[in-house]
Amino acid sequence: MKILTVTANPCIDRTVWVEALEVGGTNRVSRVSESINGKGINTSIAIKNLGYDTLAIAVEYTDGESVSKYLLGLGIDNFSVSTPGKLRVNTKIFDTESSCITELNCKGSEVDPGVEKKLMSAILERLEPNDVLILSGSVPPGISLDFYKDLLLRAKKVGAYTILDADGELLARGLEGSPDLIKPNREELSRLCGRLVRDIDEAVEEARALIYRGVGSVCISFGGKGALYVTANNAYWADSARVSVKGTVGAGDSMVAGFAIGRLRGLAPMQSFRSAMAVASGSVTLEGTQMCDSKLYEKMLPMITVEELN
Repeated sequence: MKILTVTANPCIDRTVWVEALEVGGTNRVSRVSESINGKGINTSIAIKNLGYDTLAIAVEYTDGESVSKYLLGLGIDNFSVSTPGKLRVNTKIFDTESSCITELNCKGSEVDPGVEKKLMSAILERLEPNDVLILSGSVPPGISLDFYKDLLLRAKKVGAYTILDADGELLARGLEGSPDLIKPNREELSRLCGRLVRDIDEAVEEARALIYRGVGSVCISFGGKGALYVTANNAYWADSARVSVKGTVGAGDSMVAGFAIGRLRGLAPMQSFRSAMAVASGSVTLEGTQMCDSKLYEKMLPMITVEELN
């Protein structure tokens, strides 16, 4: 049993820090950091930091920095599908006064249609029964919005456990592949169901409707307030740990890593959720796009209390 992550649209995350963001004005940047990321890559880094092995599968653009070389440098096993083009650059503006992040995300370089077929084949060739397959983030222009749906349907036939963490049409279409877990935040869930999800009760209602449609379970992030986890039989709520927030980028990806490891360890749903919350809480205490490690996880875990809802 192994954990595979898929990053079809990797990027360079460029984080800039400003004291108080003034929209429309001149802002002085106190510092800058850059790293190669993407939701699947972030999840693989978190899994590695927590002491588990992972296989990261990604698109590799031939012009510029190498995703494969970067992952190898981190000790992460990976496989890439090469294509002409350049890594997109996503800019994260961290307002140190409010601890708020503003994100400017690019679409990415357009890829040849053959890349989708090669990427699909690369994943399925390495996927085995009981593996955990994580599909997360966007896809570049040139890859179909049905990519996740098609891959989920094939992964189900293999007997893999599937996690989908996407937004918009990719998520909506991906539901047809009956993923075992999806992880939208409240805003993403609102877009998916076509109405504003205002509170926990409404989120539980929408999550159960998705489970009725074939989704295995649903984890919904409420940002700094906490998160909701709904299965076929239960609903759980966990408040966010009271920590100093230094960066929220990658917190959701860390949470996915926690769920994947929970599956690997055979944890019960409530314990898997608690573990995922601890990993996410650890990541928000780190600057830029850094992921929680095992030492930080052990520190966060006692801070997480999970409540079963009626």
